[in-house]
Amino acid sequence: MSNKHLLFTKIENGTIFQPEFNPFDKNNTISFPPAGIAVIYGPNGTGKTSLAKVMSDADNTSIECVY
Repeated sequence: MSNKHLLFTKIENGTIFQPEFNPFDKNNTISFPPAGIAVIYGPNGTGKTSLAKVMSDADNTSIECVY
């Protein structure tokens, strides 16, 4: 059984994700194991909260992705 992937083509959250990061074509995939729980973790300031805001459709956010 293979991993599942979430491929992001667009992430916008107010002024956090700046235009110079477009086109969004590097480091834009999250891989999930075929079973179990997935956790996103990392050091402070790496965008975990910003990603959560975009994924929850918070105000002034936009996302495009393919699973």
